[in-house]
Amino acid sequence: MKTKLIILINLIVYGLNINAQNWSCVGLNGGVDNGVLALTVKGTNIYAGGRFIWAGNTQGNHIAKFDGIDWRVVGIGTNGDVKALANDGINLYAGGNFSKAGGISASNIAKYNTSSLPSAGSDVSICSGNSITLSATGGTAYK
Repeated sequence: MKTKLIILINLIVYGLNINAQNWSCVGLNGGVDNGVLALTVKGTNIYAGGRFIWAGNTQGNHIAKFDGIDWRVVGIGTNGDVKALANDGINLYAGGNFSKAGGISASNIAKYNTSSLPSAGSDVSICSGNSITLSATGGTAYK
């Protein structure tokens, strides 16, 4: 499991061109500017969380979405490291060392609704606690 995660992280950060067997950057505008600590996949999107501020030309603030072409924002991110990510098909759960998610108070764990259009904090629900690993199913996150 650990080896698969390391390979997946390398695929996200550096990209892999299978035909040429050469590594390349992920996204039109490059990878991330600091460490990736967590990944989760929802459909064709890959969500990355970590110590980074920038993902390509996108100011992700510790969390960003790679849509197969380039990096996209996830709300306005968090104000600290994201160490764990999980999703249940609709919601994205982030855990780490932060006190704000989406611009509103959070205590190290938050839920982001990926199916709605962002609007002033309404897409973020707050929980509290410490988390290093997360799992989600049926609208419930487990830490």
